[in-house]
Amino acid sequence: EHEEYSDFQSMLFKLIDDRNLKDSDVYNKVHMDRRLFSKIRSDKNYHPSKETIILLAIALELSESELDKLLDSASYSLPKNNKYDLIIRFCFINNIYDINEVNNLLYEYNCKTLN
Repeated sequence: EHEEYSDFQSMLFKLIDDRNLKDSDVYNKVHMDRRLFSKIRSDKNYHPSKETIILLAIALELSESELDKLLDSASYSLPKNNKYDLIIRFCFINNIYDINEVNNLLYEYNCKTLN
């Protein structure tokens, strides 16, 4: 029977396991603080920022629909009327998972860059 992973933490760690990644693979890829990552892993009630989730999604090279599901699990979304969110979505649609490349695009359009 397929278990639904609706809460953010379960979904995140299932995605990591499905890809056979180590935690360090994930947080190092996007230069995330290890303490922040372990807080996400250990504290079920911790609510990460939208930016943190986007960084994790980049590290995991999620598809656009997986990104939407992961954001949704933490009550976030990428509205289509916002430049920052459109650029993030563009990156996922076009498989741009290099944090510097993503940041360059955000910077080009005068958006706040990630971390």
